[in-house]
Amino acid sequence: MNGSEKNGENCLLYESILNCEGAPAEKVKRALQIISSVFSHAVEGIVVTDPEGTIKLVNPAFTVITGYEPEEAVGENPRILKSDRQPAEFYRKFWESLKTEGKWEGEIWNRRKNGEVYPEWLSCTAVYDENGNVTDYISVFNDLSEVRFKDAQIEMQSNYDQLTGLSSRSVFYGRVRDELSRLKQTGGRLAILVLDINRFKIINDSLGHPAGDAVLQEVGKRLAGHLGSREKISRIGGDDFHILLSDVKTVEEVEKIVEYGKYAPLGARGVGATAGSGYWYEDYAQHGFEHYFTVSNRETMLLPQCETAECLDNIEEIVKVEGIDGIFVGPFDLSTALGKPGDFNDPVVKDAIAHVQKVCKSAGKFSF
Repeated sequence: MNGSEKNGENCLLYESILNCEGAPAEKVKRALQIISSVFSHAVEGIVVTDPEGTIKLVNPAFTVITGYEPEEAVGENPRILKSDRQPAEFYRKFWESLKTEGKWEGEIWNRRKNGEVYPEWLSCTAVYDENGNVTDYISVFNDLSEVRFKDAQIEMQSNYDQLTGLSSRSVFYGRVRDELSRLKQTGGRLAILVLDINRFKIINDSLGHPAGDAVLQEVGKRLAGHLGSREKISRIGGDDFHILLSDVKTVEEVEKIVEYGKYAPLGARGVGATAGSGYWYEDYAQHGFEHYFTVSNRETMLLPQCETAECLDNIEEIVKVEGIDGIFVGPFDLSTALGKPGDFNDPVVKDAIAHVQKVCKSAGKFSF
């Protein structure tokens, strides 16, 4: 493409108003007024530089977005906006595209005068004279900060529990699947801990939902504080919390976390809540997970809790129900079903759990 062809592209912007050459003075004046108005009132930032990259002109939106006044920017290089988020290779390709194609467009991270780094969509175009030499570069950019903020809000609402900030059910079990895939290659141990707040309905009914919400938030806060992350903790629903523990070495490690999240004081009101717990712990290298752990496309880990002795009597039938991947029972359930204290060491409770595990294993289901 020669210089006149390249320059012809630039003329297309206002060719309907100005024929680029030989236009009447009044028509030229009117065209310049229109261009000036667009330049001044555009919500996009506009920067004009010389071929060496020195800033010659900026519009008001440039100041709004970057914080630099015209007198601070003119005479400077656009490097004053550089955020250091992009590697040198990024800028090499940027200039290569400008020199060979006369344009570049894409997302870039820049820095405002106040130091804030922000994303923008940048379109940069070369302007040529009749001999094909670059006379100017015109850059137009949009601030994407608000768009990214809204995207983050949508992602937060989709992937995290709004009350506790913990992972959603789908995100949590996606991480479980990832861990299982990893352990196929590396071996190791994994545990899934389940916490259920005892008599949570009584707290809600007697003290109100704000008190119940405070208990849920406190449990989530305590667990996240102990584990150092909210990413592997999920409030599955109601007062049920599931925790993914990777690379655990002993059952005792799991039980420590059980104890830590078990008591949730409710501030100055002096109300406390206790959490019942159960966990699934397996050594992949010894046994393998796949036989015990599957995820249904219809219902991810439907975990019915045994609250009557009849539930235990019918466990063989329950595990056959289509869509149920596993059975969740623990001392806090069995204390109701068997009339026994919620204690893992109680012989009756231990026998009941062993029975459930045996039935689930024979049915190809997992059990907590």
